[in-house]
Order: sequence, then C-alpha cells, then structure tokens
Amino acid sequence: MVFKYIAKRINIYCRNPTYITWTDIIFTYLYIISIILILLYYIRNSIYIANEDIHKCEIKKSNKSCIKSEILHIIITQIGIIYGFSIAIYKLTDLSAASINCLCCCYSCISKKDDPNNSNTEIELNKSKEQCINI
Repeated sequence: MVFKYIAKRINIYCRNPTYITWTDIIFTYLYIISIILILLYYIRNSIYIANEDIHKCEIKKSNKSCIKSEILHIIITQIGIIYGFSIAIYKLTDLSAASINCLCCCYSCISKKDDPNNSNTEIELNKSKEQCINI
C-alpha cells in the first residue's frame, strides 16, 4: 500500500489520482528505476573519463584549459544524453501504461462476466505538460 500511495503522490503521468491503476504504479516505478540506472551508468562513466583527462592535464600542467574541457565535453554532453533518455523512457512508459490500461478496459467491457469493479468505466487521456503541476 505504501508503493501505491507514493505512486499516487508522485503521479508522473498526470492522471487523476483516484483512477491510477496498478499498471500506472508499475510503470511509474519502472521509469524511476530506469532513470536511476542511467544516472548511475553515466556518472560512473563521467568519473572514469574525468580521471583520465585530469591525469593527462597533470602531465601537461595546464589546469585552466582542462577545467574548460571537462565542463564542455563531459558535463554538458552527459546532461544532454541523460535528458534525452529520460524523455524517451517517460514517453515509452506512459504510452505502455496507457495502452495496457486501454486493453484491460476494453477486455472488461467486452467480457461476458459480471465484473463488480466495472460499474463506471472511464478512459482518461493525459493532460498536456503545461496543465500538469506535478512534473
């Protein structure tokens, strides 16, 4: 229940918190774990590259140009890569969660079984990012 509560509070897909499904919760945590793994990989990679560059700079003894090089070639490019991956993963997980929710809703609507949870079926589309406060 804690996972459900936290996912409803985070609400990264800007859905109505009362209608968040388990699919939304699973894909929310999948997104968060993916971003953490990408951050860890690129931070580790950046530290390795920075250590090599600093070693080269110590040999040449040009600290000022090395600091500029570190900022331009490592930090800025890594931010762009991480931002690109985070947007791509966000859109992939959002589309996947919405698709699975639609499939489950359609299956529930066409199944001949009486489902006690099928009282009011609504499909909610995402709001635009400008209307969503939580992002």
